[in-house]
Amino acid sequence: MLLLLAALQSVLTEADKLGFVPCYFEARLALGEVEMSAGDTSAGRARLKALEKDARAKGFLLIARKAATALNGKPASQAMVHQVK
Repeated sequence: MLLLLAALQSVLTEADKLGFVPCYFEARLALGEVEMSAGDTSAGRARLKALEKDARAKGFLLIARKAATALNGKPASQAMVHQVK
């Protein structure tokens, strides 16, 4: 589990450094989910809550919904996808 956390943190750092916002948000989502499943729920919840806010502010609504879904203890893949008309 520690190796996975380290790898995700590395992806997070690189994506941020290079300005790859979608990858940065995806890495934050994955890291929050891993923290939650590893039992570090306070860190995972804090990360996912901040991600939901940040993603929504930048218009990444699917990532925001995935973070909100993960906060409710469900896999982010279960987030509903709605088309905007």
